[in-house]
Amino acid sequence: KHRLLRVVHSDEKVIDCNLPSIDNQYYSRTLRRAVRITSLPGNGLFVTLPSGRRLRSTRTSTLSVVFHPP
Repeated sequence: KHRLLRVVHSDEKVIDCNLPSIDNQYYSRTLRRAVRITSLPGNGLFVTLPSGRRLRSTRTSTLSVVFHPP
């Protein structure tokens, strides 16, 4: 990350313009990707609750497959 920041700062000096920060780039790209994934019609993992604010949590069956010796 430090090397990338150094490259960004040197690019800013070369073009004499401020570039957006790496954190802002990461946040916007991951948010865009998450919105694309949730908008897929066949994606059953991202079903919203009736309130529309939160997503349903997935249920796992890890407890049923745990082996308990006698």
